[in-house]
Amino acid sequence: MRLDAFMQREFPIDVPLNVFVPDVYEHVKVKGQRATYSYWMRPGAEKQAEETNHLPAETGYLYGKMSTSIGYDIPSNTFIGMEDIEGEAKAMGLSKVKIERVNSRGHALLFLEGFQEDAKHWLYSVYIAMNVDTVVFFVSYTAPNNDPVVGDCVWGKMKAALKGQ
Repeated sequence: MRLDAFMQREFPIDVPLNVFVPDVYEHVKVKGQRATYSYWMRPGAEKQAEETNHLPAETGYLYGKMSTSIGYDIPSNTFIGMEDIEGEAKAMGLSKVKIERVNSRGHALLFLEGFQEDAKHWLYSVYIAMNVDTVVFFVSYTAPNNDPVVGDCVWGKMKAALKGQ
């Protein structure tokens, strides 16, 4: 699926990148969600999210948003706020950290994966430079029941899609 379709056309330019969305997920509106978020999960799971005020970790989910804390500086090819990615990962309480930086179709991508010790939860995320001003999109995946085998499989497909492989 094209990134701009995944993000519900949140950004007003055509972005030549694709994302992987598991077949069992669909775009959902979660009551009270911020306008700049795009949630993808099993149909009906948004009702549980609204009732419990927690996203459905049992069935997993994907979400994307325009980042408000990380930017991208085109001239220096730097993700602003992630200059010391190892330090940022440590500050987030991550262990077993994997970091990958690639360029795909003219867009800088920063993949960050790791185990969040305090929440006992695997984090799969990517920052995507939109090449307009300092705008960055953030996409994150939570595997069903926090299963690292499923998580690694789905996230591997996400990475391949974004890299154009």
